[in-house]
Amino acid sequence: MGRNNYRNSAVLLITGSIDINKNIPHIKLTDTTERLQQYIDSIEYAIKKYHSIQKIVFAENTNYLYNYTKLKELSKIYDKELEIISFQGNQTKTSIHGKGYGEIEIINYALKHSELINTSDIFIKLTGRIKVSNFDFVILSSYENNSFYYVSRANPPYIETIIYKIEKNLFINHFSEIGTEVSDKDGFYLEHAFLKKIESLKEHYNFGSFRVYRFLRGISGSTGNKYNSSLKSKIGNTLYSIFKRFDINNK
Repeated sequence: MGRNNYRNSAVLLITGSIDINKNIPHIKLTDTTERLQQYIDSIEYAIKKYHSIQKIVFAENTNYLYNYTKLKELSKIYDKELEIISFQGNQTKTSIHGKGYGEIEIINYALKHSELINTSDIFIKLTGRIKVSNFDFVILSSYENNSFYYVSRANPPYIETIIYKIEKNLFINHFSEIGTEVSDKDGFYLEHAFLKKIESLKEHYNFGSFRVYRFLRGISGSTGNKYNSSLKSKIGNTLYSIFKRFDINNK
């Protein structure tokens, strides 16, 4: 799909949690002010740098009050549409299951309430506070409507959930409840739940990946570490992408 078609159809959904419950397991970055600034920076980066999409939705589940007027004005300058969705998620269940539950809750809420997502059959999900320096190349290298990075070299293997592309109806029908399967305390993360679900569906739906590996900027909310891969890792992962080694069908 060419750039113009993407600008007319695909919606970028950036997920976020600004004022988080400190009891959620495996969250290192908890300072509200710091988290907010990182989300603002990432949204601004998306507006200015991501040319292959025109519609951006930022959805966050802590009902944090903030005036996004400057970002909305900036989006108009760059010929983008920006929609902000904020609601209060279920912090009790997120504390029980982990941050993956909250992420699915955010996506479900956005799919029900976003006017921009309602105009599209496909959305691109991106974890908030993360910048993808080669975003356009990644998205335009996708060879299926449902594209993920399958990390087979990990033990256990998993589906990366930082960025992926998926058909809206597929998510609604098959992925909307997987947050309840997550148990961070037991080491079964959202990435594992995605792999389990895709394994059960891949004979009936087309799943693929990206021929370009994503290069990230930002800080992991789980570990507090910066995303900064070595040159050797970047080269290896780039080759993996080119030869479709991140495709779950190439197991």
